[in-house]
This record gives sequence, C-alpha cells and structure tokens, in this order.
Amino acid sequence: MCLDTIDAKTRKVKYGYKVYYKYHDGGLIGVFYTPSKLHRYLVDEWIKDGYTFDLWDAERNGTYPAGFHVSTNKKSAKIMVGSEHSYPIHKVLVKDIVASGTQDGHNVVVCRQKKILPGEIK
Repeated sequence: MCLDTIDAKTRKVKYGYKVYYKYHDGGLIGVFYTPSKLHRYLVDEWIKDGYTFDLWDAERNGTYPAGFHVSTNKKSAKIMVGSEHSYPIHKVLVKDIVASGTQDGHNVVVCRQKKILPGEIK
C-alpha cells in the first residue's frame, strides 16, 4: 500500500476504518499487503508499527514515513476491499499520524499506532 498523493499539511483524525481477515481464534489479519500483514492483531490493544523507514515513489514525487494505512471513512474502507468480499471492517483509533493523502482515490492517514475497536462495522 502506498499513497498516491501526499497532503502538504497532514490531516489529524482520532479514528478511521480498516478491513481485516478474521482468524479462527478471533485475531485479525490485515487484508491489504504490508510488511506486517502476517501479524495477527488482537482487538482492543494498542499496536505499534515497528518499521522506521521512509517510503518513496518517484512517480509520486515524495516520501513519507512507513506506518499503518487507515481509511478516514467507512465507505472508503468498503470500496477499497471490493463489494464481492465480506471481510469485517473495524473502527480503529489512531495515534502518531505521520502522513495523509489519497490511495486509489480515497482519503487515508498513515499512523504509527492503532487500536482496533471491538465489533464489526456493517
């Protein structure tokens, strides 16, 4: 996942939405590829992104720190995963936002910490 555009001024939000596979023991795994995709996340616990590198794409003319990409609204999270899939969407608290912009035409923030809230969003 990479931002297609990077905002000149980073957007600040308290929460967003993210799509997950539900693991058999109740843990969650991110649907979209990230270096941490294979990590199983537990609900209602703060999770820190351990990667400290910057992401760069010459086509996008910019860099931003690595982190969790979180949709800023529920509708975007649903569209990004595709209507043919029924993966659970969760509201996610975010901290330490390091960048914001668009990804596939949808508003996204990049944060260093997230907390998946209990309960799926329909």
